[in-house]
Amino acid sequence: LTLDQVIRILNSLPKQQQPMSQPKPSSLRIDSNHRDRWLDLLDDICPQGQTQIERTEALLLWAEGQLDLADQQAVQAEQQTQTQQQVVPELAKTLSWFTSRIETLEAEAVSLKAERDQLAKQVHSPNEQQVTQLQAENQQLKTQLNQTQATLDHIRSSLGIANGAAATDSNGATTSAARPMTPQTSAPALVDAAESPDRAAPTKTASTAKSTAKPRRDSHASTAKVHQIVDALISWNSAQEDSESMLRISIPIVKAIGVAMGASYQQSIQQVLKEREGELETMHSQHMLGVRHNASVQGRDGILQSVARDYLDLDNWQEVRG
Repeated sequence: LTLDQVIRILNSLPKQQQPMSQPKPSSLRIDSNHRDRWLDLLDDICPQGQTQIERTEALLLWAEGQLDLADQQAVQAEQQTQTQQQVVPELAKTLSWFTSRIETLEAEAVSLKAERDQLAKQVHSPNEQQVTQLQAENQQLKTQLNQTQATLDHIRSSLGIANGAAATDSNGATTSAARPMTPQTSAPALVDAAESPDRAAPTKTASTAKSTAKPRRDSHASTAKVHQIVDALISWNSAQEDSESMLRISIPIVKAIGVAMGASYQQSIQQVLKEREGELETMHSQHMLGVRHNASVQGRDGILQSVARDYLDLDNWQEVRG
C-alpha cells in the first residue's frame, strides 16, 4: 500500500473505529537519537493526523501493506520458479530430440553422398578388366572381319572371271554354231576359205584372247591374296603393344609372305598398296613406323612366320623369309 492509500483508509474509518485519543499504557520506548526521525516519519505517513496515535496507526497499516506485498511477490516468485522447473526439463528433452534427429540426418546424408560417389565412379570409370576384355574381343572381331572381307573379295573376283569366261565360251559356241548356217555357194569356196590365211586369222585371235584372259585371272586371284596379307599384317600390328614388334607394310614385307601363298605378283602388290595407301599411312603414323623401321626390327622372319601361321593359317608358314 502507498502512503496515500493508507491515509484514505484512515479517513474512511467510522468515528467509533478510529483510535482512541487516550493511549493505552505501553512499554515501547524510542531512543532519543531516533525520536526526531520517528516523528518526521509519522508526519510523512499521516500529515493529516491530529494525534500521534493516528499517525502511528497509519504507519502500521502502511508497514503491514508492504509486508503483504512482499509476501505476494514471494509467492509469485515461487510459482514462477516452479513453472520454470517444470518447463526446463521439457525444453531439455525437446532439445535432446532435435539434436539426436539432426545427428541421424547428418549420418544419412553422409551415407547417401558416399553411395552417390560410388555409383558415379562406377558409371564414369568402368572395370578395367572389362575394358581390356572388350578391346581384345573387338580386335579379334576386326581380324575375323578383315579375313572374311579378303575371302569375299577373292570369291567375288573369281566369280567375275568365271562369268566372263563362260560368256566368252558361250559367244564362241554361238559363233561355232552359227558357222554351219552360213550359206555356202560351192565347194571350191570352202577350199579357198580353208587355204586363205585371212580366214584363219579369227581363230588365232580367239586363241590369243583366251591366253590373255589367263594372266588376268591370275592377277585377280593374286590381288585378293595380297589384300589378305595386308589385313593380316594390320591385325598383327594392332595386337602388339610395342612398335619394336610391328612391321611397316611395304612391298618386300608383303612379297615375303606372298611367295608362300602364290601371290608374289609385284604389280598386284603395288596396286593393293596404292589403293590402301591412306589407311596404311594412318596406321604407320599412329605407331610411328618410319620408312626404315623394318631394318631395325629384330626377329623379322619370326614375325612374318607368326603372321603366316596365326593370321593366314598357312601350312607352309616355315618357308616364309623376310
